[in-house]
This record gives sequence, structure tokens and C-alpha cells, in this order.
Amino acid sequence: MTISERGIIILISISGILLGVWGSFHRRVMTQIAGMALDGLAVIVLGLTPQNSFWLAVIFVFFIGLLETMAIGVGGALFQAVIPPEVPGRVFGLLISLTQAMSPLGLLVAGPVAQAYGVPFWFVLTGVVFAVIGAVGLLIPDVIHIEEQASEQAGPFRFPAVGKA
Repeated sequence: MTISERGIIILISISGILLGVWGSFHRRVMTQIAGMALDGLAVIVLGLTPQNSFWLAVIFVFFIGLLETMAIGVGGALFQAVIPPEVPGRVFGLLISLTQAMSPLGLLVAGPVAQAYGVPFWFVLTGVVFAVIGAVGLLIPDVIHIEEQASEQAGPFRFPAVGKA
């Protein structure tokens, strides 16, 4: 096991313990949005970190990993709370497929951008995108109140049949 793999295991464990002890904000979506926005800010700072500041970069990588793990963990719990019990396999299967499909597409964009403008620019750009998505999420009432809306609509759910009129 490499030092990187050990670091990831330790980081995930710390995030899990923090989530287990703290839980999240009253609205889980706020924890996810805050985690994403703060993650974006940390990625921006990482991109602006001078090349000779290795330990400062390590600290920000630690915080980025902590924030991402917490946002993803809370996001999973949030999805389980708002997705009707009849369809989580379909929804999570689609979500995982889309996420995995985006990885090579992201690399197709990241490589040329980093080659043209430098890796620090790519970090700053992605950090800005994360932070903006988090900030925009705070401005959309349907996102902020997704848990309340899901509990109000908790009646019988019928997944539309594919190919049937």
C-alpha cells in the first residue's frame, strides 16, 4: 500500500468520524452546498499556492479531500432521503454511469487547458466552477428545500413504464 493510499484511507476515516459525530446541518443539502463551495475555495487556494510551498499544498489537499468526502457522504444520504424507495437502483445506476462517463471527457478538456495555460490555472478554474455551483445552489429555492418537498410528496410513486403508451 502506497503512502497516497494510506493517506486516502486516513482522510476518509476522519471524514466519516466527523460526519458520524456531527451529522450535518439541519438541512443536509446545506452541508453539501457548503462543502462544495468551500471545496472550490480550497482548490482555488491550492492553484495559487507557490510551487516552493509543498507543505502548504499538502494542507490544502487534505482540506479538499475532507470537504469532498463530507459533501459526497452527505449527498449520498440526501439522495437516499429524497429518491422514492421504488427507484434508487435506477437513479444511482444512472448517476454512477454519468459520473464515470464524465471522467474521460473531463480529461479531454483538462489536458489541453493545462498544457496551454498551466496546471495552476486549471486548479483555479475548477475551484471557481465548484464555488460558483455552490453559490448558485444557495439561490435556487427548489434546491434549498429539496428535503421538505420530498417529504411532502412522499405519497405513492409510479415510475413511468418505458415504451408503454
